[in-house]
Amino acid sequence: MSVDSSGNLPTAVTLAAVLDATRTTMHTLLGVTRMPDLLVETDVHTARRPVLRPEQESTVLGGLDRIEDGDHFWEIRPAGFDDRVRVIMHRLLDQPVDPAALTDDEDDLWLHPSLGCDPMRTGVAMALSVGLALAAATVGGGHFSTQLTVWRPGCLDDPAEVIAGTKVSPTDLPFRDACIRYMDQFPDSRPGWGW
Repeated sequence: MSVDSSGNLPTAVTLAAVLDATRTTMHTLLGVTRMPDLLVETDVHTARRPVLRPEQESTVLGGLDRIEDGDHFWEIRPAGFDDRVRVIMHRLLDQPVDPAALTDDEDDLWLHPSLGCDPMRTGVAMALSVGLALAAATVGGGHFSTQLTVWRPGCLDDPAEVIAGTKVSPTDLPFRDACIRYMDQFPDSRPGWGW
C-alpha cells in the first residue's frame, strides 16, 4: 500500500523555503521542541551528492508559469536517521499555464505542479512526508493530498486546517517516538511489522 503525500505549488518557491516551512510544520504537528536538521541529497543512484543551503536557495520549485523536469528528484531525511523521503516535482502539463484562466473548480487542481513525497515505510519517514507536503502546499499556496486513509475526500483543501486537525500535544519525547505518536493517528497506514 502506498502512502504518498503531495503539496500543490501554484506559486514558485525555493527548495530552501519548503525545507524551512517543513521544520515549522513538523514542530507543530509533532509537538516537539527540538527537531533534527533536514539533509537533502540528489544523484542517489550514483554519487549521493548532498544539496547544501546555497543550492537549496537557488532551486526553484513549482509555479504555474514554469515547466518542471519530472526526472529530477531528491531524498530528504532528518540528520542522524536513515528514514528517507523521496521527493519529486510532477505535473500533468507540457506547457505553462495562464493563472488568470484557472478557476477554483476541483477539476483544475491537476494543473498545479506538485511536490510528491514518497516515504520509506517507517514512522519517521511517513511523518516527514506529511510535513513536507503540508509545508509545500502552505508556502506554495496550494492544496494538500495524501494516501493516508484518515481523511474524507475533499477535506484537505486548506493545509492549515489539516495541520490544526492532526497536530498532537507538546511532548518531550525523542524525535523518533514523537513521529510514531503522530503516525498512530493513522492506524490503517501502519505497516504489518509496526513502526
